[in-house]
Amino acid sequence: SATMKLVLHFLYLFVIVCNRADEPSPEEDLLWLSESRHIGPKHMEVLNLAIENVRQTGKHKPDIPYEPVGRITHVYKASAEEEDWYEMAYEVTPSGNICHARFNIKGAASWKNVHFQGFRCMKRSHFKWN
Repeated sequence: SATMKLVLHFLYLFVIVCNRADEPSPEEDLLWLSESRHIGPKHMEVLNLAIENVRQTGKHKPDIPYEPVGRITHVYKASAEEEDWYEMAYEVTPSGNICHARFNIKGAASWKNVHFQGFRCMKRSHFKWN
């Protein structure tokens, strides 16, 4: 519904503001562009590399289910030299949890080249309208 999309959008913006307020980081000087209107298979491929990194390394694992990935709701991307930076929000199926991942990929597209700056998930029940 339109109301749920609006709630998810504001939730995503809130998470971004909270993440950026944590600490200064090198990606702050990058030019971030929204790709949310054109989310496609390439974004899913990149997000799956990030998820695979968490599976393989056991690092940055949220304390609630973060997979399987359902619909990607927001994508922001920035590029610098040999690095691509991503901020993505997505829904987890079937739980409906919402996750936000901030990471970069340096070099070839591989889960081994994914470097996380943040990975958080919220239960759907935390933002349901009653």
